[in-house]
Amino acid sequence: MSNDTPFSKAVEFAHHIHMNGVRNIPDFYLRIHADDFILLYDYKGKSDVIDDVLVQLETAFLFPVRTKEYRRQVTRNYGKVFVALGRRDGFECVNCGTPSKDLQIDHKRPLARGGTNDLDNLQLLCRKCNLTKSDRYDDTNDLVGVPLCGQ
Repeated sequence: MSNDTPFSKAVEFAHHIHMNGVRNIPDFYLRIHADDFILLYDYKGKSDVIDDVLVQLETAFLFPVRTKEYRRQVTRNYGKVFVALGRRDGFECVNCGTPSKDLQIDHKRPLARGGTNDLDNLQLLCRKCNLTKSDRYDDTNDLVGVPLCGQ
C-alpha cells in the first residue's frame, strides 16, 4: 500500500477488497490482514467505499457463522422443538392445513436473514410448502392460506 496515513491505507485496502470481491477472500488472507480489517472499522462512516465493504463483510461472514451455530441448536433438540410446535400448531402444516407425516420445522424469518430459533420464529410446514417457501421472507410473513404446495 502506497500512502502512509492510516485513513488512506484503510481506503486503499477497502478498494482492494471491493475490486476483488468480498466472497473471494481466502481464510489465510483474513488472518494475515486482520489489522487492516480492524482499521476499516476505525474509519467506519468516513468513506463510502469503506462503509460498502464493511456491509459486504458483515453479510458474507457474520450471518453464515451465526446460521451454522443456530441450526445446531434446533438439530440437537429437534424432537422437543417438534413436539412443542406440533402442540401449538395442531400437528399440521400452518400454511395449507394438511396433517402430514412429512412436517418440517421452518424458520419464518430465515437464520441467514437475521432470524432466531425462538419458538415464535418457528413453524411446521409440510415438505412441499417448505420447499416452495425456501428462504423467502417479508416483514408480514403472511403465508397462511397462500397455496405454496398447490393444495
